[in-house]
Amino acid sequence: MQAKILITFLIAALLISCEPLNAPTIIEPTIMLEATFSPSPIISTPINAQTQTVTPTLAPLPTPPPTNTQIPFLFSYSYTSDGGDDLWRCMENNFGNPSLILYQDGVLIQAGYPYFLQSQLSPTQINRLMDEIAQTGLPQQSESKYQEGNGVFIFNGRYFHQPFNLPSKDPLSKAISVTQSFTSENTTRFVPKDLTLFIYSTTEINNVINSWYWSSKSNSELQNWQDSPLFQYGEGWFLITGEDVLKVMDQFSGFPDFRVYQNIEAKRYYVAIICTNYPYR
Repeated sequence: MQAKILITFLIAALLISCEPLNAPTIIEPTIMLEATFSPSPIISTPINAQTQTVTPTLAPLPTPPPTNTQIPFLFSYSYTSDGGDDLWRCMENNFGNPSLILYQDGVLIQAGYPYFLQSQLSPTQINRLMDEIAQTGLPQQSESKYQEGNGVFIFNGRYFHQPFNLPSKDPLSKAISVTQSFTSENTTRFVPKDLTLFIYSTTEINNVINSWYWSSKSNSELQNWQDSPLFQYGEGWFLITGEDVLKVMDQFSGFPDFRVYQNIEAKRYYVAIICTNYPYR
């Protein structure tokens, strides 16, 4: 028994002595797994929680009050320019508003000089005017014949666009001529219930304003801006209503119209413009 134990001990010692002194360390390979999820979105937190807005030089054109709603009319004529700045659109084309319109109750509003004019037509006058338009042959024409043009004549809800250089003998030309040449004995100055006031400043007066202003104003001396009642409004678009309508209109020679003021100390000019709003009533 002791001999077997001794033999077993000798065999174990022999096996140990056969191993190399510097056996290499076995390193198992590391398995790298690619992420299968999408990264979380980056949320940018503003430094200032309050929304920052850039104030425009001029506020947008004000919207007429809700009471200024559409009123049925028999015919109207308007002309819209292809371009131009706010002064041009106001003075020459009046934002594309009708230069002439006859409401169903007989109120006729038409562009005049220096003011828009208003008339109250009797049923007899209305019938006579509508008969004259009918005699031009326009009611028998198709709207598809007049689809392009800056001028628009609306008659009994039908739209007729006036092409450039339309012959004078054309039914549309005749109808427009009939309405524009109509005059009434009870014509008065048109005073709207609201109007648009537009004021802006500039360091120099351009040629367009110069040509208009000096050719239309008898007094070439510019009023001091601070002395004008319009000074209280500052710059921008303003919707004038109520008693202020006449007060503002009295600062101009006509309607629509514009006026130039001067601030000598600031070396700036101020251009004030008044325009009509549509619908007119």
